[in-house]
Amino acid sequence: IAARRTSNIGPLVEGVIEEIFVKVGDRVKKGAPLFKTRQDNYQRSLEEAEAALNLAKIRSVQALRNLENARELAKMRNISKTRLDDIETAYQVSNAIINQAEAAFKTAEQFFADTVVTAPFDGSITGKNVDEGVYLSNRFSMGETSAVVRIQEMSVVAAIVQTPEKNTGLLRVGQSATVTIEGHNQIFDSYIYILNDRID
Repeated sequence: IAARRTSNIGPLVEGVIEEIFVKVGDRVKKGAPLFKTRQDNYQRSLEEAEAALNLAKIRSVQALRNLENARELAKMRNISKTRLDDIETAYQVSNAIINQAEAAFKTAEQFFADTVVTAPFDGSITGKNVDEGVYLSNRFSMGETSAVVRIQEMSVVAAIVQTPEKNTGLLRVGQSATVTIEGHNQIFDSYIYILNDRID
């Protein structure tokens, strides 16, 4: 008997696991917080990105003023075309820097949000691999990634059964079936969801 879905949930950003909000046996809803990575560095990065974006906007406003003044001077032929071109280029550069700063701010904002990991679906916490204070990376190492908790969706379960080869022609996906479990008298109504052609 297997859970419908099983996920080993690890951090989205690297750092020290500061708080784990769940314990084995807890039932959680989709979106419920599971654990949190220490936020200090990500908070500072977010503040720095916000300051850089504000600075870029201020400089763009100044560059626009310079451009408007230069265009007025150009009407009176009090500025060279080369100088006007340079000021127009400076304004375009200031707008590009705003776009760059906005992208950096959104990235920092996402990293900060990712310090809190939430449940991807309704389920039960069936495993806890670490305690608070452990440094974990979100990168893959030797083919695996660090997991903090395991969550399983068990409102629906799958019975994985084997059948002799002579029966395979009698089975089809969607066919009604019943499941009995050794040691239990209850009969469970079910249906065939998948046919696996693996042969032993």
